[in-house]
Amino acid sequence: MSTAALIVTADGVPLKASLARASRRGKIRAIALVVPLLLFILVTFFLPIADMLTRSIKNDVVVDIMPNTTQAIANWDHLSDEVPSEDVFEALAKDFN
Repeated sequence: MSTAALIVTADGVPLKASLARASRRGKIRAIALVVPLLLFILVTFFLPIADMLTRSIKNDVVVDIMPNTTQAIANWDHLSDEVPSEDVFEALAKDFN
């Protein structure tokens, strides 16, 4: 037998098992201390940014304020090099008044 297998703690538990248990407790304690901080950062930093990003994409204010323009511009192909038709500009002027 090797001498490492014979080393035991004062209460008779093998040293290797005792060290593994202490290491596990230390890791659990460290995780328990970090998790509240991560939740705090998530709630106070990342969630507001995600909320702002979703609000910037989904904006119904323009549709509510300029209904004629949004209806007229729906048929315009924005990928083409063409300028929107005169109907779009007339609807824009109508919505501005």
